[in-house]
Amino acid sequence: MKMFLKVIKDKGIWITILLSAVVLITFYGKILKHPNQVYFSNSGDGLQSYYTTLYHIKYDSSYSHFQGMNYPYGEQVLFTNCQPPISNTIKFISRNIIDISDYTIGIINLMMLLSIVIAAVFLYLILKEFNLGWIYSVFIAVGIAYLSPLINRFPGHYSLSYVFTIPVVIYLLIKFYKNPSWEKSLVTGLFILLMATFHMYNFAFAAFILGIFWIIQLISDKKYRKWKFAMLNISLQIILPILVINVWLWLTDSVNDRTSYPWGFLEYKSGWEGIFLSDFKVDAPFLKSFIHARQIEWEGWAYIGHLPAYLFLLLFTIWGCIPFFAINNFGFFLILFLSGVIIHILLKKRLNLFTITDNKLLNIFLWTGFLAMLFSFAWPFAFSHGLLHYAGPLRQFRGIARFSWIFFYTINIGVFYFLYQLKINYKILKCTILVLSVAILYYDAFGNNNNLQNYLNNPIDVLSDRHNELSDNKWVEKINAKTFQSILPLPFFHTGSENIGCESLCNSAFNTFWVSLKTGIPTNGSLMSRTSIKQSFNNISIILEPYKNLNLQNDLPSLKPFLLVVDKCGELKETERILLKKSEYICSAKNIDFYLLPVNELFNLADSLYSNCTKEMSSIKYNVDGFISSDSLKNFVFKDFNKIKSGTYYNGGGSYFGKASEYNRIYEGFLPLVDTSGNYILSFWFGKIQTDLYPRTNFEFAIFDSTGQCIFSDYKSINSIVKIVDNNWALAEYSFKLPFCNNKISVTLWNDQLFSDDTLFVDNLLIRKQNKILYKQGSRNSVFKNNRYYSSR
Repeated sequence: MKMFLKVIKDKGIWITILLSAVVLITFYGKILKHPNQVYFSNSGDGLQSYYTTLYHIKYDSSYSHFQGMNYPYGEQVLFTNCQPPISNTIKFISRNIIDISDYTIGIINLMMLLSIVIAAVFLYLILKEFNLGWIYSVFIAVGIAYLSPLINRFPGHYSLSYVFTIPVVIYLLIKFYKNPSWEKSLVTGLFILLMATFHMYNFAFAAFILGIFWIIQLISDKKYRKWKFAMLNISLQIILPILVINVWLWLTDSVNDRTSYPWGFLEYKSGWEGIFLSDFKVDAPFLKSFIHARQIEWEGWAYIGHLPAYLFLLLFTIWGCIPFFAINNFGFFLILFLSGVIIHILLKKRLNLFTITDNKLLNIFLWTGFLAMLFSFAWPFAFSHGLLHYAGPLRQFRGIARFSWIFFYTINIGVFYFLYQLKINYKILKCTILVLSVAILYYDAFGNNNNLQNYLNNPIDVLSDRHNELSDNKWVEKINAKTFQSILPLPFFHTGSENIGCESLCNSAFNTFWVSLKTGIPTNGSLMSRTSIKQSFNNISIILEPYKNLNLQNDLPSLKPFLLVVDKCGELKETERILLKKSEYICSAKNIDFYLLPVNELFNLADSLYSNCTKEMSSIKYNVDGFISSDSLKNFVFKDFNKIKSGTYYNGGGSYFGKASEYNRIYEGFLPLVDTSGNYILSFWFGKIQTDLYPRTNFEFAIFDSTGQCIFSDYKSINSIVKIVDNNWALAEYSFKLPFCNNKISVTLWNDQLFSDDTLFVDNLLIRKQNKILYKQGSRNSVFKNNRYYSSR
């Protein structure tokens, strides 16, 4: 309480609030006038976050489970971006006190914007803890807050856009360092728990900062080596938040097949270009000759500002060259190393290479940020991809570039501390330097916020129309929500499992969210993260080729029909058009047609396949190499792999198998009676398709000329060419054309994300002309047609 009273009596805090509020109004005044009528994004992750939050507040019966997408399974709220602390608070107030759900958009928007002000306050408190003058601290704190890379998350990643998260952790750690107590550790742990429920990256950032702090202190400070003291405080600060999160998941989440290795760890990384360059360009001609700047993926953008970029080497001296290490930049790396050595000698730091400033705690923060920056480069995994197999839980952080945000805060705090502590005898000169440093900082902050308001200002009239008065919302009167059990969007979309998925085409996602929010009807579609692999396959099978009974049928709680929400863009797959033909037209809205699809029509699609195939086969007279063929030519290749006794197969008694991490050449050779005028279809059954990482197996198709030179190659992921899923097997199909009759082809599979002892299984490889049909009577009342096995059931 005394600390709180002392803080609120600090005039610098109130001036910080005032100044940051003025800057906020300057840059975001238009939004602040009507925060409840503006959407920071009208598509992608931003729209999804608005949707999940609104749906959870208005329609979900549980505080822990979200039912809006991935019907009939839904999802635990931590995996939905619905910001549980905000959505559940609004939900509770709306249900038990007064309905404020109509103000959800405004609350979300204001929370993000006000987070900049809160961040400025805590940055001011941090600078004051390091004994910087209060006037200087006010201006620097506001500048750093508005330069923050988290502001660039406003257009989409709302759960990660709270600018104050890392500054609060740093401030709490400073207070603990100066006067350790379990009470302060508890406050720290509770804050981390709160922010972790927004997004687990917030826990990762805090754990990184606290973890390095404890490692250094345990090594360097005897007081911290008292095991009771250490265990108590580490437990409260780090273990408590993750323990509570896991207990909550254990009690409320039944999914046990989420991916252990999300895609993007080595793709969504940062680099020195995204941190030290404002526009990823090196403009000076004399530098271009030996500095090669790469284009960094936007996840890696975390520009630290001009002053930290130029003064970085002064702080880290000989260590400052490390982030720039690269073979193609070796000359620049060497120059920085030699410069760092000279700076180190001139600053007389020879006795201690790890001392950066005269403040031990600030040194810890600076080294923490430095290591976080290197980690954001995906080091050491970027140098040896195989190390990822042993990374354990670290593999979950596919947006590894986000760890550079820690460096952003620590290097800015360190640089402005360094400038303030400069020993200059001429007061006017020092004041000039400090004023210039503030000016440069504000120049950078201006560039970070200028025109962003226009990008965030997205009115969505049909969603803001609460009473459905707009003509575009008149369709609501014609849709009886109680009639339907869920929405099937067409084109269908379902992403999140990291193993199988289909992206939203046209405005399918927007249309679905619009209809779902207006009616309360959930959707089988999904735009979430780390969704159950099995559940994803069950839903995506709806728009795969009809084959057998859908597993989804056993999980539906109702026999009500589905509401088809069809985008008028016309980009429907053939399987989606089949669903449309089985449906009844209801009405139309802006760019949408509504249809009713009875449950039995969806689940009876495969009923006649066996009988139809049998009739077709009986009318054909050509017998070719054991098959009944639509023509008399032996112009196809079929390999059943039955002689390879693998113990795991789709049909017959064997299948091809090989180590997943190696290149598996499942076919290599020439095709008989080649026809260069038409397309060929390559198909094969791929095993373990519903096992994590297997659907991401690499597929390579190559064509060679008569001299053995590769003249064409194509690379895909198995999950992109799946036509049918049957339990843990999938039929993969690939279309190609041969330019010459003497071309040789090869088909290769490998998966470097799996362990070396993991096995790939392939069965029944067929290569045929696109218009050729092959039949065969199978075992157990089944019939073969072009690598499908239709059963009489």
